[in-house]
Amino acid sequence: MSSRWTKDEELQFIKYIAKDKSMSYISKKHNRSESALELRLKKIVYDNLVKGVSVDKLSKKLKIDKNKITQYYYSYRDFLESKGKVVEDIKLTNSQATTKVKTKNNMTKDKIEKIEQQNRLLEILIKNNQMKSQVKKLYKNNKFDKKIKKLVKKMIESGLI
Repeated sequence: MSSRWTKDEELQFIKYIAKDKSMSYISKKHNRSESALELRLKKIVYDNLVKGVSVDKLSKKLKIDKNKITQYYYSYRDFLESKGKVVEDIKLTNSQATTKVKTKNNMTKDKIEKIEQQNRLLEILIKNNQMKSQVKKLYKNNKFDKKIKKLVKKMIESGLI
């Protein structure tokens, strides 16, 4: 089995959980470790609660105790935080699922994506500057053939380098 979960595989996994199959049994059926299955179950719980599914509804669907559902949510949220991911911190209630309270460090996904985009641009600018310096150094040390040297000279004169 590949390391990525398919939708069909996840649905089958949920069915096994709802039928109260043991992790050992499911592990053999899915050719995955029991710890991988437990992490996937925590992810499923977390994702559903963040989407607004109530603890009650999830508990009934998966046939898992409400306290265990809550425990899985917090466990997976902690796992994501340990990986430096932004998490949805939600207020858990039994009947009315969730109210989004905040995200880690009050940063939205949009802000993080914008910062990542800026970092990629800065990285490109730094590499560009380093390459310019290397080209100038090679030019000064006569390391280019005539054609390249002529091209680099034009680039330097025009301010490109």
